[in-house]
Amino acid sequence: MRQSKYVQSILFILFFFYGCTTKHSIHFEDVSIQTTQVTKRKLVDAFSKYWHYRINGRLKQSYKYELPYQRYITDFKEYKALIVPYGKNTKIVLRKIETTTPNTAIITREVRTGKNVFYGKDKWILVNGRWYHKFFQNVFPPQTEEEAKFQ
Repeated sequence: MRQSKYVQSILFILFFFYGCTTKHSIHFEDVSIQTTQVTKRKLVDAFSKYWHYRINGRLKQSYKYELPYQRYITDFKEYKALIVPYGKNTKIVLRKIETTTPNTAIITREVRTGKNVFYGKDKWILVNGRWYHKFFQNVFPPQTEEEAKFQ
């Protein structure tokens, strides 16, 4: 008799915690779906502002969208020297967003300058809820063809 009460108590506790974790898990998934949509909107917004600033020669503003550690390594003067200027008639079209991890996205873009069309990719990284552009610069040459496609 005493043993069955003990077993019942343990079973009750296990079922109780199992129910709590199930509800939490479902709630968490719902939140992550909403967060993903909000995060994607933030990415598109950051992408458009970044390229708007670049095209219009407002490099101080576009520089703020570069990853913090890259801004630490490359000061603004050097950044300005590395940036390829675009004419004001240039149009940047976002073609595709691929999320490689929850905090990393690759954006395929189209650059239209007059009759010319160029394709490129940008890497964006989410840091503390904010998307940053990865200004592709490495000490070593690219290891893969995919790496070589970035700026």
